[in-house]
Amino acid sequence: MSVLLPWIGITINCERSKNLLENYHQNIVGSFWIMCKNGFETKDVPSSWDYSKARDIIENSGRGHNSPLYLGFCILAIASKDNPLDLSFVIEHIRMEGSEGITLLELMDKNDISAFTTHEYPEDFLRYRYGEDNSTYNHLRKSLENWSVQVWEDYCGHLMAGDSGRKMLANYLKKDC
Repeated sequence: MSVLLPWIGITINCERSKNLLENYHQNIVGSFWIMCKNGFETKDVPSSWDYSKARDIIENSGRGHNSPLYLGFCILAIASKDNPLDLSFVIEHIRMEGSEGITLLELMDKNDISAFTTHEYPEDFLRYRYGEDNSTYNHLRKSLENWSVQVWEDYCGHLMAGDSGRKMLANYLKKDC
């Protein structure tokens, strides 16, 4: 497994993800959309924001700086062509604008790639994994910049093990049949 980390606090056109979606879409298992600004700043994301298709996210993203769905992360799950269960992840810090989030979603929609929204934010993961009284939790909770590659791998693996991740993988594996 490999993980390409986001540049926390900076969003830049998501070139690496766009290139993957344009040139290697057959290897993209799907994506997770976690709208939590810089990681620990959730702002009343509607509980109804529960989608698995890129088109649904585009149509309900609530564009604009004041929208709770404006800023967050896209995590692409990518399968090895030799082993579809050997996954890597590309994490982008995105805005829901044309050159970033919306462009990625349009490419996913064009290629029928799963795009799952999630309400399991980084802080929820840390609380679940480490417990609130743990010094590791307190250190990692301060900033996503404190997260190591191993913590990101653990978070991505945690997302893949959940309902959305299992559905995403099942959808991907059906395409190859």
